[in-house]
Amino acid sequence: LLVNENEKRVNKILNELQTSIIQRDELSYFIKNITTPSSTPCENNNNINDDNSLINQSLNNRVKELEKIINNERNMHQIEIFNYKENEEEYKRKINLLENFKTLEKTNQNIFNNQNVLDTVPTALTNNHYKPVIQHRDSVIPIVVICFDRAEYLRRSLDKLISLQPSTTEFPIIVSQDSNDETVWNVIQKEYDQHVVGIQHSNRKNVPKQGASYYYISQHFEFIFKTIFDKLQFNQVILLEEDLEISPDFFGYFKKLLPMLREDDSLFCVSAWNDNGKEGYVRDPNKLRRTDFFGGLGWMITKSIWDEFRDKWPEGYWDDWLREPEQRKGRQCIHPEISRTYTFGEQGSSGGQFFNNHLKYIKLNDEYIDWANEDISYLAKDQWEEELKIKIMFGERLSLNEFKSTYLEPNHRYIITYNTFSDFQMCAKYFKIMSDEKAGVPRTSYDDIVFFWYPYSSSYSVEIVLVKSDSNLL
Repeated sequence: LLVNENEKRVNKILNELQTSIIQRDELSYFIKNITTPSSTPCENNNNINDDNSLINQSLNNRVKELEKIINNERNMHQIEIFNYKENEEEYKRKINLLENFKTLEKTNQNIFNNQNVLDTVPTALTNNHYKPVIQHRDSVIPIVVICFDRAEYLRRSLDKLISLQPSTTEFPIIVSQDSNDETVWNVIQKEYDQHVVGIQHSNRKNVPKQGASYYYISQHFEFIFKTIFDKLQFNQVILLEEDLEISPDFFGYFKKLLPMLREDDSLFCVSAWNDNGKEGYVRDPNKLRRTDFFGGLGWMITKSIWDEFRDKWPEGYWDDWLREPEQRKGRQCIHPEISRTYTFGEQGSSGGQFFNNHLKYIKLNDEYIDWANEDISYLAKDQWEEELKIKIMFGERLSLNEFKSTYLEPNHRYIITYNTFSDFQMCAKYFKIMSDEKAGVPRTSYDDIVFFWYPYSSSYSVEIVLVKSDSNLL
């Protein structure tokens, strides 16, 4: 705005200068024509010449004065342009975030109640400021932060997310609020309005009293997927709860894995979370894994997967539903050995389940990994299974009882087989990893194989591989 005002001021003075120059030139022409050529001019001519000289001198002085003002204004203008360029990135960020989602902000509250509004959203968002996103929608990965009524949690999550956001057009941040808690909405609209766009799911349906929160959450996820995929026509999305903090390489991690998620039919999501990624149980920040278990807590899904789920989305307990064989269809998720998210949400819909005795001990990766230069070809399904077979083949096989009584060599690999899920739970509880299952799949397992580093003592750890006796990879 300041630069625009300067331009208007300069243009006004330039017009005045041009007018003065024209007046001076016209007067000079007039003087030449009314002055009688004579070696001895008459008195009247002398008077006219004197008057014209004074007028001409006055105009020349005015022209010089205006030229001086113009030069000063131009200098000021150049300084302000320089200052603007110094802050160009911040300027672009504000313009993008203030303008990109302007229409979406105005229409979100009734986004599912008014079909006319729904039809106009994608068109309206093709304004000039939003064109970089629209034109390259295939490569844009919107980040949706899901929230309800925990304002302080939301602030902490957004502060970290915004501080690490590499691009507002490549990774636009959308905060989706369930219901209409005024405190949280003010945080979105007033405190972070220059960094995020807020949408609101306020059209809740009636739900059973028992487990009501899980039904509301399922409705909220459906609202998000319909907004992102069906209305805005993005091809992928990353979902984060408002009680999650991210790692320094969070964005690069998901960007690297997006092509694999699209192209590999044996995958259905990418997760930032390792359910067994406690401090001491993980080592390598560069290492990624395949798993049959959907972990969530920071995950990416594509529109093609949503196309499968749209017409049968569950009324409640969406995450357990997603883990069922009918939805998973034998496909896997990618997750890192060291988590790229950390949950600080002790209070929530699950009543702090697992938090105090497990979740709060999950290690958040603190190293920046340049994922663009990382080789992840080992994650291809056939190659991954071959490497697991080799891992099992060259480990020392023991029963749990034998393991308990054996001297363990540092960095050695031990293979422990189990026959039933009860056997697995016994092993898991001994090693202090997650012992539950969903749809018959233990957390982080691949073909009933779970592996991790076990801190045997304060000075060293050993690698443990739990393998079910009928695993296809034995």
